[in-house]
Amino acid sequence: MKKKFLVSAGATLAAVALVASASPASALDWPKGGWFQISGTSGGGAAWQIDEYGIAYGQDVTDVMNNDLYYPIATYAQSEYLYCGSTDGSDATLTEEANGDVTIDCEPDTDAFGLGLTGTLHIRLYAEADTGYMARVWAEIENTTGSTITIGADDPLGVYYYYNYDAWDNGDPWETNVGGGDYGRDGTFWGAGGDVENNEIATSSVWADLSQACRIKAASNGMFFPAEANVIEPGQTVNVISFINMIFPATNDAAGTTAAFEAALAHAQGELSQGLTSRMAAGLPADLVPIGWEKNDACAQLANTGIDSAASTAVTAGAIALGMLGLGFVVVARRRARG
Repeated sequence: MKKKFLVSAGATLAAVALVASASPASALDWPKGGWFQISGTSGGGAAWQIDEYGIAYGQDVTDVMNNDLYYPIATYAQSEYLYCGSTDGSDATLTEEANGDVTIDCEPDTDAFGLGLTGTLHIRLYAEADTGYMARVWAEIENTTGSTITIGADDPLGVYYYYNYDAWDNGDPWETNVGGGDYGRDGTFWGAGGDVENNEIATSSVWADLSQACRIKAASNGMFFPAEANVIEPGQTVNVISFINMIFPATNDAAGTTAAFEAALAHAQGELSQGLTSRMAAGLPADLVPIGWEKNDACAQLANTGIDSAASTAVTAGAIALGMLGLGFVVVARRRARG
């Protein structure tokens, strides 16, 4: 069932509408329902909902897509999410940047993953670009205790996602998929998805540098960071970063949705495959080295081929051997108890 978009034609004033300008960065108030509206031409703009888990939904403002994006890039381990503060995210610090991007700096989660770690989410909602509407989640995970904390290998640190409700059959972000229930795989680090049979949002996503092929594992509904992300020494901070990008079909037909998918694939093979450069690094500390994003010449770099369902048979077995080494994430995480 489609999750109805709250900032629809009759309720656009309930969200914070944001327009790129040359003005200095300015503070924002928390919008009703956590809905942030990014002004744009495609789809009438993009709307993102932020809640206690980070990015909850992504949708077009016109609300004509068949499905929303749903919890696309949540930071996750040990059956727990990294939370945006201690409430619903509304205590975060909000800033509209001079270029129209919006940053959401959450209050710390002081018992991240139930392990006593302190985690802080930083979310960036990018202004519209020719390549669509992009969002970034940067998670800082700090060990403020006096002892080493190890995140168990049975459910290690990674990115968990639901994505579209049922836009894809096994539409994982390291796969390319053009509908019909069949899918192809093209590595573990960037991906594009879409559905030519329905009016679905096309997506491009990335969570690590392409050169990391030999260090990162993936599983259904999740992508794991390198093993060293799970051993955090006293005083150490681990940083992990992931991206999701939405492209709305211009027309509700096979031509429109196919074009959106092709645009998502081109974005994945282009900007996302370049790593943390240009706007992907916007607002990040100059000396930040997030796990999984450092260049690793020892790993074989994956080809930017983009294999669709019509050509997936020959590569599926080998890709599964790479992509499915990790343990699967549980589908339902423990929800935080509220006092």
